[in-house]
Amino acid sequence: MNGVESFNGAVQATITQVPKSPTGLFESLELVEITRESPLSDIEVLVGQDAVHATGVQSVEDLLTYRLGGHDYNRSCFAVRNEAGKLQSAIYLHKTYAPVASPRDLAGNVRDILSTPAAQMVDAIPTSIIFYSITRLGTVKGAGEVLVRKLHEHLTATYPNAVLSTLSPLRQPAGDKPGIDNHLAAPHRQAWDGLDDAHRRARVLEFLLQKREGVQAFHMGNGAIIGDIKLDADMIGCNRVMVNYVYNKSAERLRSNALAFRNAAAGADLLPLVSPFLIHETNAGRMVRMGAAEQAPAAALR
Repeated sequence: MNGVESFNGAVQATITQVPKSPTGLFESLELVEITRESPLSDIEVLVGQDAVHATGVQSVEDLLTYRLGGHDYNRSCFAVRNEAGKLQSAIYLHKTYAPVASPRDLAGNVRDILSTPAAQMVDAIPTSIIFYSITRLGTVKGAGEVLVRKLHEHLTATYPNAVLSTLSPLRQPAGDKPGIDNHLAAPHRQAWDGLDDAHRRARVLEFLLQKREGVQAFHMGNGAIIGDIKLDADMIGCNRVMVNYVYNKSAERLRSNALAFRNAAAGADLLPLVSPFLIHETNAGRMVRMGAAEQAPAAALR
């Protein structure tokens, strides 16, 4: 599909040292799709279990209306099941069907996804598949990582031309590390309300280049890149910012990206893992050279 490879990640690195999930865990967990026709016991396990976005999961009826569908629907849910038959981790998907020419075309408002009922899309082929929430259901450590890797294999084979991306929240980290809202409202910065959208995204990218954010660490640790920053996209937080982390179709590229992320310190080391589209819009190269992640005012990005 036109435009996909231009922002889908192009980091080259030695991949032999990339840590992988234990082979036994990868083989022991089975990928399953939870659809409207799934056993009620599988659907009931999901009720009330989404710690990221509570809307649409408070009852079986909610899940059937907003979250579950299947291959022919614009919504789906996948999970991994252990050998005892218990679901360990689940992920929710939203499919879009309009052309995707750049990361800006990827879904950018989780409120719309959560509040719109699932719809059947007979014979329609998705152009992007958005992971908008993942939730832990069991006690098996590493189940989420296995789920993402198995799902990547499945979706790449099933929808070879669709862009795979998250729509992920930026939340406050635990402990005394500054969170996204603290960063955006730092006293030495120009007021957020006085910035245009490009400079707001630049401010958010400054934060991501510090390599402090937990959701970022999960997805980029699995090989995704920062594709785009979506403004006014979340349901909570002062500034409601979310991120499209884009997963390349190549498993080898993901391993290379994951190693580059693990080896990166911060700042310029992470720029190869940002889409050229976003680097160009935010003038990220200049931002890093000026040390903006720690000290320069947003006005200096102009």
